[in-house]
Amino acid sequence: ISCQLYLYFSLKKIKGKEYGMVLKNIEALCRKKGTNIHQLELKAGIGNGTIRRWDKSEPSLSSLFKVADALGGSVNTLIREIKKGKE
Repeated sequence: ISCQLYLYFSLKKIKGKEYGMVLKNIEALCRKKGTNIHQLELKAGIGNGTIRRWDKSEPSLSSLFKVADALGGSVNTLIREIKKGKE
């Protein structure tokens, strides 16, 4: 549970920034995995268009966990800022 609280507060911390960062991270990971967002949504068991809406709205923790699991990574990877020149 403490890990979930940490991630929750990390997500709240980016609230002042654009949520588009999360979407960009997911898009980059999809490119690396050779998949696309629609296929990822199917694999994660979330609704069509859910991830694309994250450019303007706050993603739920449960959906972030599902997406991270489907990508074989962590939620922290999805919400961190990508350093310039790195993906």
